[in-house]
Amino acid sequence: MPAQKLTKARLAQILIMLSLLVGAFFWRTFTYEASSIVDCSQKQRCDVTIGPEKIIINIATDGFSVESSESDSIKIDLNQSGEFVVIDDNHHNVAWSDISKERVIHFKSSKNIIEVQL
Repeated sequence: MPAQKLTKARLAQILIMLSLLVGAFFWRTFTYEASSIVDCSQKQRCDVTIGPEKIIINIATDGFSVESSESDSIKIDLNQSGEFVVIDDNHHNVAWSDISKERVIHFKSSKNIIEVQL
């Protein structure tokens, strides 16, 4: 392929495309959020970390229990309604009938929300 002369129009096109690509790169870098979905469906014990807090989920045949070190700051949404309630004590037992049929619950600590698939 023979070399072509660089014209002002071609240079402007290259600079515009370069600036668009650099802008898209920085926009995606600054707006990136880490994955907030945890799959606990194949485990009997699952550890979930939300910020500084750690949650331990123990799965049984009749339901599951939630253990947390900081129960005051962690909230749970059992049926995907968007209404988060505070975990009352360090051991919170939940029956399978209390959650959605998809077996998905959400935990919230300050601004962080994590989806857990049971």
